[in-house]
Amino acid sequence: MLPWPKPAVWPLVPDEAASEMILQENPRVKHFGIQRKPLPLEPTALIREANRRRASLSAGNTSEMFDGKLGFADGSGSDASSKTSPSSKAQAISMSRTYSTPGNFEGSIDRPMRLAEIFVAAEHALKQTISNPDLQKTLSTIQDIEQKYMDLTKGAADNYHRSWWKRHGVVLDGEIAAVCFKRGNFDLAAKSYEKVCALYAGEGWQDLLAEVLPNLAECQKILNDQAGYLTSIVRLLSLDKGLFSVKERQAFQSEVVSLAHSEMKHPVPLDVSSLITFSGNPGPPLELCDGDPGTLSVTVWSGFPDEITLDSLTLTLMATYNADEGGKLRSSSATVLKPGRNTITFPLPPQKPGSYVLGVLTGHIGHLTFRSHSFSKAGPADSDDFMSYEKTTRPVLKVLSLYLSLI
Repeated sequence: MLPWPKPAVWPLVPDEAASEMILQENPRVKHFGIQRKPLPLEPTALIREANRRRASLSAGNTSEMFDGKLGFADGSGSDASSKTSPSSKAQAISMSRTYSTPGNFEGSIDRPMRLAEIFVAAEHALKQTISNPDLQKTLSTIQDIEQKYMDLTKGAADNYHRSWWKRHGVVLDGEIAAVCFKRGNFDLAAKSYEKVCALYAGEGWQDLLAEVLPNLAECQKILNDQAGYLTSIVRLLSLDKGLFSVKERQAFQSEVVSLAHSEMKHPVPLDVSSLITFSGNPGPPLELCDGDPGTLSVTVWSGFPDEITLDSLTLTLMATYNADEGGKLRSSSATVLKPGRNTITFPLPPQKPGSYVLGVLTGHIGHLTFRSHSFSKAGPADSDDFMSYEKTTRPVLKVLSLYLSLI
């Protein structure tokens, strides 16, 4: 392994750069009040090792430099270090401590440099070493830097897409989306974020999806894309509960309820299959005779963090012997779903003879129409948080013809 480079003098943090470091260390506040600390660009262990080596170099690199010069001057080579007077070595170490310390604060070499200090010091040192006038002009303003970054990133993304390395291209699309979002180009940012979210969701990278999806939702809200915005909120609620705090998840639900009860010019159907699932109760199916009414109990799981009121709820039955829909069971009043498991009882009108399985669950929250076509496994699990998306084939209702029931 090659040794680390040993600069004679480490870059200094200019006095006027204090505001830059403060800005870099502020946490990012996202839509819904989500706060995330900036992701580290280097592993913590690497930063600690870099600071350890920096401290050792600060105390020794100048003395080594002076020793080397003296050695070459008198031609004694490596023996020069033994001939150097202790006072010269002390002076060299003192100079090293003075000139290699961040912020020109003498005697502070033991304090590790913060990551923000490293960024700012490197940036100011880089500006002093650029000799190409075109490159210097490109890096003169933030807008020019962003434009150059956009051009390079877009070119790289296009090359990845053309070479069928689409996953790499989509990741770079996310970088383009971040710049477009910052510039206020929300339409292009939303299109790029949708590609990134589709990739992360397909790969099952929920941690990354939790970072990007709030940005997509904010773009959709600004663009007044109610259907896309509500879908993004449902996707946020469907992510692993540990990715967001309870307060943040409650903010997601409040946004859904608020929009549902607002004036919606074009009420949109919302698929909540990832949030609400249902199944029949365990045990044998309910048996009725032809023409007899009854009641059917269904277990419904809610992934919402708080109670939510459903103004109407309808459950469709599907006949097993053909693809025709059976009866539609409607709740007689508003239904309140608690987080986790709920038992809902539907009045069952007379049905035709045959076997029936659960079909689709639909309903209304204010002006919002929702539907769920996800089924829980046959027989509810013990946990209240149990949710599954497997279609059930176990009948929940058998209606016998009057002739067969008499036999």
